[in-house]
Amino acid sequence: MPTTTPDIGRLPSFDEIVGCSSLKERAIRDIIASEEAGEVLPHIGLFGPGGLGKTTFAEAVAEKLKAFFFELEASAFKDVKGIKAKLQWFSETIQALRKPGVFFVDEAHRLGALQEVFYNPLQRFLLTTDVGVVRLAPFTCIVATTHPHMLTVSFRTRLPNKWYMHSYSIDEMRLMVYQMLKKKGMRFNFEVVKRIAARCLGNPRIASGLVGLVRNTALAERRRTVTVADCDKAFQLEGIDELGLTPLHVQYLTTLFNAGGIPKGVSAIAGKLGQDEDVISGFIEPQLLELQLIDTTSRGRILTTAGQAHLLGSNAV
Repeated sequence: MPTTTPDIGRLPSFDEIVGCSSLKERAIRDIIASEEAGEVLPHIGLFGPGGLGKTTFAEAVAEKLKAFFFELEASAFKDVKGIKAKLQWFSETIQALRKPGVFFVDEAHRLGALQEVFYNPLQRFLLTTDVGVVRLAPFTCIVATTHPHMLTVSFRTRLPNKWYMHSYSIDEMRLMVYQMLKKKGMRFNFEVVKRIAARCLGNPRIASGLVGLVRNTALAERRRTVTVADCDKAFQLEGIDELGLTPLHVQYLTTLFNAGGIPKGVSAIAGKLGQDEDVISGFIEPQLLELQLIDTTSRGRILTTAGQAHLLGSNAV
């Protein structure tokens, strides 16, 4: 997650990213090594729950490479022709610019069978078109997904670097919250920072949302000073508990509680909550698993003792 919002048209640098020390070191090492060897930076897979900053990290790689960055939302493409057209346009663009290229595919698991379109372009930089085989300019592909297991084996083997992103530490979250509040031009003390960071579940996207809610609570009182009372009021209005769980998290836990110990699958839980399966498995479940409120079995998800205690303690059931 960038510590400051980059200017429009400017990619964030690694210096603007809080945390991810090991990943940044690996990326910088490989970028320098590829430049010294006169090679293209090997393709990268960025895996992890939603909201951890995979897109921002990919942008920082491109910034370090001084590369042309193009982002492709996997779900936007439904046919082979559309993807091939983008790959060919991308190749022509980086050749015209005489710059390295980073082709970023977000939520790559949504490509489904279309992953096959990338096999030759990633391995040999070749693209089969209606008029024959086109040689693409060498480029780096970065794919991000919350569901790496849904990538085909052939696709994954074409990603030499497979990097996993994890939840951030409480100190990293406090730094992010501090910088977000400063950027919004608010006055605050460290108790406010701690109050918000404690409910971010180690996730920058959640932090950004909570900072916005607390800021708005203060501004609604025509103040630019945020207080602990503003935090508590914002959390109460949004139904966010002391762990940072939202009503959707609690509904998930309640669904398992009502199952009476019988494991439930993701699709059944998603249907019960009226949510897309990707929302449940890519965003809600990882946070509950990390808090050890749920567990997974071969037959489905179950509520842990800690999860049951949290529900009963919060009078949610």
